[in-house]
Amino acid sequence: MKKSNNYVGIDISKLTFDVAICNSDGKYRYFKFANNHEGFVMFLEFLDPSESICVMEASGPYYLKLATFLSEKILMFVL
Repeated sequence: MKKSNNYVGIDISKLTFDVAICNSDGKYRYFKFANNHEGFVMFLEFLDPSESICVMEASGPYYLKLATFLSEKILMFVL
């Protein structure tokens, strides 16, 4: 049986990023984190790496640090 993917929407800006995560009831929970390493670590605590797919717009340079951080952390779970 295939697990369902949980799409996580991320709206990123220079200082913060907003996140919408769908819970098991099908309702969305919204969070705001600082756009820095501490915020990235806090955000990672809400994710299930085996089921979460993070989606964000790659506009400007603000997404790059978070995308790199998540890529490195998720790959660590997969390996």
